[in-house]
Amino acid sequence: MHTNTDLRLPEKILQVFLCFFSFLCMLGSARIPFLTGSISVRSLFAGCFVLAAVLLGSYVLSRRLKPKQLYSIRTAVFIALVVYMLAEAYFIRLTPRVDLQSVIDTLRKMLAGNTYILQNQEYYEVNPNNIPLTLLLYWVMRAYTAVFGAEADILLAGGIFNVVMITVTILLLFRIIREFTADPRTEFLTGMVILLNPCWIAYASYYYTDTVSLPFAAGGFLLFMKSLRSEDTGKMIMCAAGSSVLFFAAVKIRVTFILLVLSCLIYVLYRRRWKELLLLGVVSGVTLILLQSAYVQLYRFQVTFDTYDTALPAEHFMMMGSHGNGAFSEEDRNYTKSFPLHAQKVQACRERIYGNLKENGIAGNLRLAVVKEMTLWCDGPHGYRQFTEYAVRESVMHEVLNGKYAEWFRGYMQAYNVIVYLLIIRGFLYGDEKKLVLQIFWMATILFTLIWEAHPRHSVTYLPFITLLCIVSGEKHKV
Repeated sequence: MHTNTDLRLPEKILQVFLCFFSFLCMLGSARIPFLTGSISVRSLFAGCFVLAAVLLGSYVLSRRLKPKQLYSIRTAVFIALVVYMLAEAYFIRLTPRVDLQSVIDTLRKMLAGNTYILQNQEYYEVNPNNIPLTLLLYWVMRAYTAVFGAEADILLAGGIFNVVMITVTILLLFRIIREFTADPRTEFLTGMVILLNPCWIAYASYYYTDTVSLPFAAGGFLLFMKSLRSEDTGKMIMCAAGSSVLFFAAVKIRVTFILLVLSCLIYVLYRRRWKELLLLGVVSGVTLILLQSAYVQLYRFQVTFDTYDTALPAEHFMMMGSHGNGAFSEEDRNYTKSFPLHAQKVQACRERIYGNLKENGIAGNLRLAVVKEMTLWCDGPHGYRQFTEYAVRESVMHEVLNGKYAEWFRGYMQAYNVIVYLLIIRGFLYGDEKKLVLQIFWMATILFTLIWEAHPRHSVTYLPFITLLCIVSGEKHKV
């Protein structure tokens, strides 16, 4: 075990905790088939066997082939994945009976009426968090229909757009890997782990905030890392400004990416990079002010109603996470909506939160915490079936997700969880100060889960970054 003795005490404590947490998540992931029965034991073992064989084969190849050959293999796997996702988007064309359907209905109304004004006011008054996604998709769909005609299928357009966003995300993750290692073998192996992530396939045709926000977050994080390593002031300013733009977009589309932004800030503060902190602070501050000003103008241009009193406040999601299994509750939703003013909603939710926590007691709150963390980190399929069940047409791709082949696909997804946590544990056994920012991010998501509504889909946006903790590298260039 090659531990890094230069790690400071807080880093060692964080690594020990996350290593132990990874071990618990690995055990929890392995026990899911026995606890819930939603995944068959045989499919889990089959998935573990396939993944282990592929990764072992990749390891052998990394030792025997030259870097150019390894790059060619990774590129071939990447192209095969993209082709499959495009085929899935073409054949499935989801008609989801969840929030995305409201977004699709809104887009159809706006395109049919040839208006840029946001429609479906009743939905967005309660769910303004989906307004940025809808505005982005509107301009994408408008460009698509301008090229292919007004009768063009926007379901297909949404699927293709989502595949493009996932593809860009994977390419950016490849670049991020280089920020943590200069070893081509490590880069190849980590890239293969990224490509084997079954969430790309499970959510390829579901163009919602989870995947649409990912390339912005990955791009922002990459530029943040480059800004810290740059010795040229001009390049550092450009990277900081670009990072701010991309992080701004990521947070607008998926607000939980604020955790990644805060993790980057905490990392810089902990490293005491005062010069970089001052420069990044000034550049990012100015950039964000300009961006927010521009966004407000665009928002007012397309959104003609106010959501302050009608929107579900943050306390609502904390309330849902404070009782039962910490999951979505229609009863809680109706309760919050019953209050006409924002202040009343906040007060009512806070009172219920305090009441729920008191009623749970110490043992009940501990049980709730365990259930919520297991929901987020141990459910390999990440709840994808809820969002991909309904489609325009039947196809082999749909059979993989929800038909006769679904048992084996879900087993593979669960196996990926088990294997990735095992690889992360191995990564922690090699003390590496370069991955501290990723460790801080994972810790932030763990703590956030304790106070928020829990859903297995939420980890889809976290997993690509957390997977990078499996990187094992001997290089000591600092960030």
